[in-house]
Amino acid sequence: MKLFSICEHVIEGGFMLLRLVIINFVFTSLLFCQVPDNIQRFRDDDKGNYANRKQGTFVGNRIQSIYSNDGEIGKWEFAPSCEWPALSGHNYLDGYTFMVSSEVTAPGDTQVIHPLETAYREYYSLDPATGVPWGFEPIGGYSNPQSTSPAISSDRNSWPAQWPAALNLTPDYDGHWYGYFGKDSIKAAEETFYVLDDSPDKKFTLAPFSYFPISSDSARGGLGLREEVRGFQWNDSLRKDIVFLKYDIWNISDYDYDKAAFGIFCDPGVGGANSTEPPNSVAVDSIRGLIYAWAPSGLGTPGNWKTGYLGVGILSVPLTVDSNFKLSLATGTLADKSSHGLWPKNNDVMWKAMTGGIMDTSIVSTNISFVIGTGPFVFEKWTNEEFVSAIIMGNDLEEILDKKAIAQAIYDNDFVIPDSLFTPMVQVKSNLPTGFELYQNFPNPFNLSTTIYYRLSKNSFVTVRVFDVLGRQIKTLVNERQIAGIHTIAFDGSGLASGVYSYRLTTPEANIVKRMVLAK
Repeated sequence: MKLFSICEHVIEGGFMLLRLVIINFVFTSLLFCQVPDNIQRFRDDDKGNYANRKQGTFVGNRIQSIYSNDGEIGKWEFAPSCEWPALSGHNYLDGYTFMVSSEVTAPGDTQVIHPLETAYREYYSLDPATGVPWGFEPIGGYSNPQSTSPAISSDRNSWPAQWPAALNLTPDYDGHWYGYFGKDSIKAAEETFYVLDDSPDKKFTLAPFSYFPISSDSARGGLGLREEVRGFQWNDSLRKDIVFLKYDIWNISDYDYDKAAFGIFCDPGVGGANSTEPPNSVAVDSIRGLIYAWAPSGLGTPGNWKTGYLGVGILSVPLTVDSNFKLSLATGTLADKSSHGLWPKNNDVMWKAMTGGIMDTSIVSTNISFVIGTGPFVFEKWTNEEFVSAIIMGNDLEEILDKKAIAQAIYDNDFVIPDSLFTPMVQVKSNLPTGFELYQNFPNPFNLSTTIYYRLSKNSFVTVRVFDVLGRQIKTLVNERQIAGIHTIAFDGSGLASGVYSYRLTTPEANIVKRMVLAK
């Protein structure tokens, strides 16, 4: 019996040891082995570094501007800075950059913080010891190290001989253009590509916050983000005054961010990027996802040339953004360098500007800046979200509105001009009274609700109907006589399945159809 008892204890001890081994294996697997391969490649990529900054010039159509691979476009007192038309010497932009922020509880002191990841030329956070900027910086290897320019399709000498392993490309990409449309598929007049991360932002790794986005990597600060940027220009008649900017943001951190926001900081310079430029004003059309700036004087310097309009169109936001949210916009004066000023250094101010809806828009006719925000959305770890914007130039507000609708339709068709632009829109403009137009709904794709807008050149009886993919009528949104002008109508798809739907505008003068995508 004693021998049996000893054996029993030995067997029981063996099972306990086996359980411990299994538990340890499972814990180790959860901790290390579940990171997806692509996320691990991103983590293993070189980190962003200020020393990798490069500046180039794009001029793929009538817009010409300096830009840099830290995310900035244009620069005050330098030319060309969103010069339009190209080679005219007429500058419209003092600075433009993309931003990401999130709400985080700092583990060191449980304080709620809002780290802001961006790069800008002035009044942003610096390491007090080294003077190194805290924010997004370019990752090396995504351009030719001998080139002073970021990689751009129009200059083969700017391409790297070998693309970094993080992209997981086949070897035959080495020495070729890694384009959005495929290897050496250069469909745009110019396409640029660069990659950044926010690892240099050590602001909140310091005490008392002690926030590290990847617990196993104490050299990485920020929110643990990777940003891939593509810029496109085409020089055809429809796209010649538009720059498309596509941002793909990866959350490679250990954390889900329940409240994150994307945004743009813009310092418009309509009238000249110089010390004597005229005051600017800004307005928002949240239904269309458009912000536009102009010089109230109508004159630019030097030379008193006639100014046009600068537009910033929002073409795509994360699907998890509240579908009822219509963008945030805040304006400020560049003279306000206080802790309340609208500058990248003031994290909490910028968070509020990116998530607070339309506010502080009464500041006009001065040296102005503005912040556009998506509003808060859920940014889960190891996922990516897309943000697409367009810089749009036009002689007047009507042109800006038309070009925003064109830009939206082109983006919705994967950056290819859809037939609908050649048939409904172009034919309407040539064969019908000016202004009978049906614009692309916004947002699109949409989650539950979206807004349809259209223009009537004269009083007319109007119907707007929605159809499913089989052509069956789903709903009549408008069926009445309306006055000339721009009209908007909300569409609620909460009772419908995800998929492609069409909406049709019918008047005695026009019959126009467009598509929209419901993605729940």
